Amino acid sequence: MLRKLIITLCIFTLIIIPQMVIANPSLPFTVQLETLSLDKCLELAAENSQQIKAAAKSVEIAKAAVKEVEGGFWPKLDYSILAMKAEEPIYPYIVDPYRISTEGSGAAVSLTEPLYLGGKLINGVKLTKDQLNMALENERKAKQQLTFQVKQAFYQVWLAERLLKVAQSSYDNLEHHVAQVDNYFQVGTVSRFELLRAKVQRDSLKPQVITAQNSLKFATLNLAILLGLPKERLFTVEYDSNKIRLPEQFNVGMEQVLEAAYQNRPEMRQIKQAEKMSQLQMKLAEAGYKPKVVLIGQYQEQSLDYSTSSWNDDKYWTLTLNITGNIFDGFATSAKVTGAKENVDLSSIKESGLRDQIRLDVEQSVQSIQESLEVIHANQSNIDMAKESLELTQARFEEGMATTMDIMDSQLASDQALSGYYRGIALYLTAEAKLDLADGKD
Repeated sequence: MLRKLIITLCIFTLIIIPQMVIANPSLPFTVQLETLSLDKCLELAAENSQQIKAAAKSVEIAKAAVKEVEGGFWPKLDYSILAMKAEEPIYPYIVDPYRISTEGSGAAVSLTEPLYLGGKLINGVKLTKDQLNMALENERKAKQQLTFQVKQAFYQVWLAERLLKVAQSSYDNLEHHVAQVDNYFQVGTVSRFELLRAKVQRDSLKPQVITAQNSLKFATLNLAILLGLPKERLFTVEYDSNKIRLPEQFNVGMEQVLEAAYQNRPEMRQIKQAEKMSQLQMKLAEAGYKPKVVLIGQYQEQSLDYSTSSWNDDKYWTLTLNITGNIFDGFATSAKVTGAKENVDLSSIKESGLRDQIRLDVEQSVQSIQESLEVIHANQSNIDMAKESLELTQARFEEGMATTMDIMDSQLASDQALSGYYRGIALYLTAEAKLDLADGKD
């Protein structure tokens, strides 16, 4: 008996209850979404971004290159160990000469120290350090761009959530209105046409709800990709827009902002580094005209057999001062110098164009902030009035003094005010992030 009872309970648990949940979605069964703040999103993006990892790896490579070139100032100490066996004729003029084996072994240590290379080593170290600075600025640029992209995507998710709530609230209000009209129709106070019109107006809002749901889905997916999260991971964003202190007007000293941007933008710093690198490359090319002085010292021991104890039989040392220079190389050095000079001029041209682009970025960001403030203030004053108008229209409908079209007009005005306000907030926050990016703020 107990066994049958246990089997019955298992069947009920595994089959009947899931069917009840599917058949009745109104049961209290919800999925708890993870809530992410903006700081948490920025932290996840910094940890998972492949661009940041690649930029950091480039910095490490540049640091290794600096150490490699700095090693050129140190003397080079080399060694060699040899063992040889050869046959040489004693009487080479005989047709079949008698040959004798010659054996030998030895070891040598040599030290090479460059004394003067025409400035090649010093300028080479400066060049690699500038390349390291370029890599560091590239890392800054990647972090700043990622920060802006995450903020922009975060605000888009926040906006999509608010717009979905507005659309869903409008649909729910008209759903309630349809139920109210249906009750009036049942008692004969409204016509069937009025009921059909209410249903049509309600159904016309369904595509807007679906569009808002899809917008939220794509905005969330875009943010998840930037954060390096799996697309199956469900989350929502947390941001309290009521804590934003909005100025009446956005007044900023344009010249001060531009000067800060010229100093802090990674691209501008990279242009200046590129100009310095071109000058150093010109000096490296000019080093081809200058002599090179190298000191070489060598100590060697060898013997006529393979025994290391006999190496003392023949030992000697040499000290060589080697001076070399270029007499003619087919004008290759001259071409290198000319190309390096042209690169210096090219860097100046690029800097001028970049300054114009930075000015454009800053002015566009400032204009976007000013525009968003106007949108926010305009809709903020309309929200309360639109809500009150909707409530009054609903009350008038209950008294038989308004129609479904009047309610639709009031609902549309309320939706437009709320949607415009939320869009203005998202535009303002995104424009602020864009201005930080244009200024080169970390």
